[in-house]
Amino acid sequence: DVGRGATVRLALAEAAVLLAEGDEAGAATVVEKAVAADGSCAGVDRRTWRSALAMTYVLVPATRRFWDSEPLRGHVAHMRALAAAVVAGREGRPLPEVDVSDPALVRAGLHHRFAVELALALETAGRPGGGAILEELGPPGRDAVRAVAGDRGREARSARSLLAAVPAPPPHTTRIGALGPLEIESDGEPVTGPDLRRERVRALLAFLVSHRATTRAAVGAALWPDLDERAAANNLRVTLTYLLRLLEPWRSPREPAYFVRLDGQSVALVTGDRLHIDLDGFDDHLARAARAEADGTPSLALGHHLAAVELYRGELHEGVPDAEWLMLERERFRSRFVAAATRAGQLLVGRGDPDLAEPVARRAVEVDPWAEEAYGVLVAVALARGDRSAARRALDRGLAVLADLGVEPSAETSRLRRLVRGS
Repeated sequence: DVGRGATVRLALAEAAVLLAEGDEAGAATVVEKAVAADGSCAGVDRRTWRSALAMTYVLVPATRRFWDSEPLRGHVAHMRALAAAVVAGREGRPLPEVDVSDPALVRAGLHHRFAVELALALETAGRPGGGAILEELGPPGRDAVRAVAGDRGREARSARSLLAAVPAPPPHTTRIGALGPLEIESDGEPVTGPDLRRERVRALLAFLVSHRATTRAAVGAALWPDLDERAAANNLRVTLTYLLRLLEPWRSPREPAYFVRLDGQSVALVTGDRLHIDLDGFDDHLARAARAEADGTPSLALGHHLAAVELYRGELHEGVPDAEWLMLERERFRSRFVAAATRAGQLLVGRGDPDLAEPVARRAVEVDPWAEEAYGVLVAVALARGDRSAARRALDRGLAVLADLGVEPSAETSRLRRLVRGS
């Protein structure tokens, strides 16, 4: 027995669990008994009762007069206003003005079942905020709204309206690999299926990965340039159905997609905690490498260069047919990969790791056979091993490709030539 405060807290916790399980009558009984045992909500456990103001206000009508008369301020006053709005909705009275601009505060002040009631009341009254509250509540709130949506009446219509407007947070984390052959994973498990084999589905996903916010018209023009606008729009609608089924197989057909947001003519691919794309990791590592180089910490830069190299499995959107919108993007990522691999090779040679530098430099040459600096790394690797014959062969290959391009060697390549050939 650690005091009466613990008794009140345990009672409120039990009531919260009962509410979550749908037993509101049981929750009300528990709170009523706790209030009676404590004498009122103004006794020695006043602070504890204030923390659960909304629960007592909604479940125990006898406490409302006391709470309404209290000179409350700040978040406690806001909690009272939220609870009063829930009660007004239950009693069929006009919904009072209440601040729901920050849905996180609504979630903090109300049990999620009461917050759902407030969201539905706002939707029924044609007032904003219900959708943001539902999105903040996550799966428990959405399950509660779905239960209401299955009924009949005005509240059920409001529930269906909210579900149709607010995307459900996905239950899994999805990863898309676009640098190389398309890879999709859900919680680390490969995603397969017939929709993934559809060429236009892969092309649509590729376009959205490279154009996170776009329009239906832009997508149609890029993927179906030979069709008129109406035919392209029809193709897009069908292909979107396949893509959404691939990315979100758990989603109810009547509820909006979470990863691909459709708003009129706008189309957006939403990344974040639940959707990761290797392009973003690639960009992030290169940005961190650049900052490390600028700060004079090449050891940190090396780690990020190598991480970026590891992410590059092949050309961007490999397997998607060449298109005007894609060619420049492919070249941009290709050149940035070659630069990262070359710089990683240089840093590895500099710290005395030629065995690690060689495969990195060779990858750069495989991607870009005209990468002069990558040939220089291979020359430096051979010299670090004391193999002048290998150094000469690497140098000759580099000079040959420069000759094919009609380009003069750089100062560094000329230095290596003097070092290897002695001339």
